[in-house]
Amino acid sequence: MGRNKKSITLDFQYEEGKQLFLELVAKSDVIIENFRTGTLEKWGLGMDVLRQANPDIIVTYVTGYGQTGPYAKLAGLGTPLQAFSGMTYICKAMQIAHR
Repeated sequence: MGRNKKSITLDFQYEEGKQLFLELVAKSDVIIENFRTGTLEKWGLGMDVLRQANPDIIVTYVTGYGQTGPYAKLAGLGTPLQAFSGMTYICKAMQIAHR
């Protein structure tokens, strides 16, 4: 999955990390974000700031439980997401059916 990819690590707690991120946003078409809901805003990198860096940026939020609702603030990747979505049940049912 990482073939021909370049990776960097940025720490958004520091202004330098935020500035480097915004420089990348200015050159990008799409951001795929998978933090807990509201995390970018907490770091001062909400949509208003991203749009200042690049008015045409497209942001896709990958969350386990959506951006709104009672579970929006919960972490939702990996095992909890599979269980909550019913994927664990479906996989188990498929295993039983193929015996």
